[in-house]
Amino acid sequence: MPGLVLVRVAPSPGQPGPLHSCKCGVYGLKTAEEMLRQNQAATVFGLIRMWGRIIVHERGYRAQYAEPLALFSSMKGSTDVPA
Repeated sequence: MPGLVLVRVAPSPGQPGPLHSCKCGVYGLKTAEEMLRQNQAATVFGLIRMWGRIIVHERGYRAQYAEPLALFSSMKGSTDVPA
């Protein structure tokens, strides 16, 4: 599909990921507040859709697949709008 960006992260070829025993996967936090708390220096952040195998963590998730839905810039003076 044109314009679709799809990310898949697996621990090794032929192995579905993420697994509880590894650190692979696309990471996402549950709230914007958590993102700001963990990464004060972020200049680009966004909203993603996750699917496939998903590992639930206390403050976020790791997913097998993800698609960016919107990107934002926190750079001073930025006039960027969501993608």
